[in-house]
Amino acid sequence: MKYIMLMIMLFAAPVYGSDIAFHAKALDNFIYVADDESNEWSRYDTDSEFYGDCEDFAFSLQQDIGGKVYYTFLNKSLPHAVLVKDGLVYDMDYNVVTVAQYQKTNTILFSTEMVYGYGYKVTK
Repeated sequence: MKYIMLMIMLFAAPVYGSDIAFHAKALDNFIYVADDESNEWSRYDTDSEFYGDCEDFAFSLQQDIGGKVYYTFLNKSLPHAVLVKDGLVYDMDYNVVTVAQYQKTNTILFSTEMVYGYGYKVTK
């Protein structure tokens, strides 16, 4: 059994490593700009400088690594969006952490897929 777990870890490491590298690159190129009243989300190329808020960051990173964008409450009170993939949370404000670690101080509410059709839309 321990050999099976070791094999899983060895094969999964490059995948997680590349996702974490994409996250780091996106963070380096991201400049936070608060939403205006339209609250439209955009997907940007993370290889160069891009602007936006938490949804823009999460949707842009999603293009690179996949996963689902979720609404959360930061510190259990402030609305926020993050990307979740394979049990890891990719955030514009934090290092990559497990869902369990993230939920110690934040509340993951629901996937953005659940709110399409309620006045929100993704552009680009």
